[in-house]
Amino acid sequence: MGASLFGVQFKPSKATGFQSACYCMCMLERRLQILLDRDRYERVAREAIDRAFPSTSRRRQQAADRILQAPDTPAPDVGELKRELDELRGGGR
Repeated sequence: MGASLFGVQFKPSKATGFQSACYCMCMLERRLQILLDRDRYERVAREAIDRAFPSTSRRRQQAADRILQAPDTPAPDVGELKRELDELRGGGR
């Protein structure tokens, strides 16, 4: 037997073992279908994500801007950097 949650019947599938949702037709009364080409679809998806998560997007952009504007710092050459990493990891095996 399946379970019910908020009027949605969940029934286990014999073929896959996963549960599938069976909606009562009384729950659904309208349908909207929009066909888009790939470029428009991707643009709409990006815009929807930006609207749904605006503060995170803004914060990430501001953080990226700060990183890109930071002054360059001196770094050791590759050999010296590898030795330093080996020491930090446990003694240069």
